[in-house]
Amino acid sequence: MPPVFATFRQPVTIASDQSNSQRSHVRQIPELFDNSLEPKIKVTSSKGSRELDIYTPEGFAALSNLFTRSGWQQKISYEPTWLGIPIIQTPEDIVMMQELIWKVRPDVV
Repeated sequence: MPPVFATFRQPVTIASDQSNSQRSHVRQIPELFDNSLEPKIKVTSSKGSRELDIYTPEGFAALSNLFTRSGWQQKISYEPTWLGIPIIQTPEDIVMMQELIWKVRPDVV
């Protein structure tokens, strides 16, 4: 079986801000996104099919909905743990809770 990145076409060079003579850790990694793809998705509902641009509010809402539904279907909510105990929350929920605690700064959590 070929490596996961074998399907990508163009490598991307990653390097530090050091001069060329000091770059001993320059490496090639594949480009993760095919920029030639159209940023559109086809949505089919009971009202019929239509194409949405993912950069519009409606397209973003559709992608967000699909991402959330797919995540729950794949049970990603069971992966995060706190001190080894599953917390059964999506990673986005955990980040939002951390932000809320940081802003409110309650005396007791």
